[in-house]
Amino acid sequence: MKNEIKNKYYWEWVLYEFIRDNNLYRETQERFEIYENGRSSIKSRTVIESSAEFSYKESSDKIIILGYKTGNIYSKRMESLDIELQGLLALPIESKEILPDVVKYTFLKSKPLRKQVSTSLPEQDDSLLIDIYGNFVINLRNNFSMLVSGSSGAGKSYFTYFYLTRFISQVIKNDKNNDNIRHAQLFAIDPKRSDLYKMFRQSGMPEENFGTTNAEAFKIVRNYLNELERRMSIYDESPAFDSVGIDIGLEPTLLVLEEYSSLVASMDSKQKKEFENMVAIIAQKARSLSMGILIVMQQPRADSLSSNIREQMINSVFLGNPSKESAGMMFGTTDLPEVTGKGVGLYSIERGTPKEFESPQFQGNVFEIILPVWKKVALNYHEQIKN
Repeated sequence: MKNEIKNKYYWEWVLYEFIRDNNLYRETQERFEIYENGRSSIKSRTVIESSAEFSYKESSDKIIILGYKTGNIYSKRMESLDIELQGLLALPIESKEILPDVVKYTFLKSKPLRKQVSTSLPEQDDSLLIDIYGNFVINLRNNFSMLVSGSSGAGKSYFTYFYLTRFISQVIKNDKNNDNIRHAQLFAIDPKRSDLYKMFRQSGMPEENFGTTNAEAFKIVRNYLNELERRMSIYDESPAFDSVGIDIGLEPTLLVLEEYSSLVASMDSKQKKEFENMVAIIAQKARSLSMGILIVMQQPRADSLSSNIREQMINSVFLGNPSKESAGMMFGTTDLPEVTGKGVGLYSIERGTPKEFESPQFQGNVFEIILPVWKKVALNYHEQIKN
C-alpha cells in the first residue's frame, strides 16, 4: 500500500524527502498528559514546529517546483536552491523566477539536443538571434557582451568560432527592396596570431578590422570608441523610445579581445591602465547602441581582468569546470554543477542561474565549414566601405 501511494504521489514524496535531507524544518518537543489505570502522567513527543513549503506543477516536458516565501526562516533559502533541486531531480534547469511570495524553478524532463554542424552555416540571417543550445539563445537586441573562458582542450576555441560565425551572418536591411543589406560588424585583437587572426586574413576582412600588436590594439579600441560616440549622437537625435541601435538602423557590432590576459600582460602599467579604462567605457555604454565586447581568456583571475570591466560582463560562458576563483568571478558562486565531456560547459545570461550546455559540434573540418560565411561577410564589409 505504501509503494502504491508513493508511486501515485511521487513528487510529494520527493519534496518531503528534500525538506528532510536539507534540514528545511524545525522540530520541537511537545508535552501532553495521558491517563492510564486511573493515573495521569506527562509524556513528550516530537512535532514539526516549522517547515519550508513547496508545491509542483507537471506537464509532458517540464516540472515546475514552487518554493513559497511565507515569512519564516526558510524564505531566503527558497531563492538559492538551484543546485540542490538539480541534484534531487537529476534534470536540467530551464529558469528560476524570483517573485515576492514564491520562487519558481522550472526543470526540463529531457536534455535539449546538441547541435550538429556538418555543412556550411547560413551566410545571411535576419533573426538577430544566435541559437546555441536549448534556451541558450543570444538576442542581439539585448546586452550581448560576453566573457568566454575554459579549461585547456575543453572546446573554448570551437565555441568561439561558431558564435562569431553566427554573429557576422546576422544582417539588418535598411530598405524594403533589400538593396542595402549590412552584416553585423566584427573587430578583433589577437596578440598570439591564433586561428582567429588567420580567419580574418584568409577571408579577406578589411585590415582595419583586426590586429595583433599593442599599437594595433590601441588603434582598434580607439576607433571602436569613436564609433560608439558617433552612434550615441545618432541615438540621442532619434525620436524612438525604449529602443536600441538596431531599431534605428545601426548594425550589431562586436569587438573580440582574444587571449586578453596575454594582451594586457604585454603592456606597461600606464598602457594597461589606459587600455582597461577604454574597454570599461565601451562595456558600460555599448548595450543601447547595439555594440558589445567578447573577452576570451584562460581561467580569469583578479589580476588579469579588472573589476570595472568584469562587472559589466553580465553574460558568461565557461567550457569545462572552472576553478573556484574563476567560478566566483564569472558566475558569482562556486556552487556549480560538475560537467563532463568535450564542448560541455556552463553559461549564465544576464547574471542568471548558471546552467549546463553542450557547445555545437562540428562534423568535419571547422574552418572549411565556417570560411565561406567569413568570405561572404568580408565582401559585404568592403562594399560598405566603398559606399
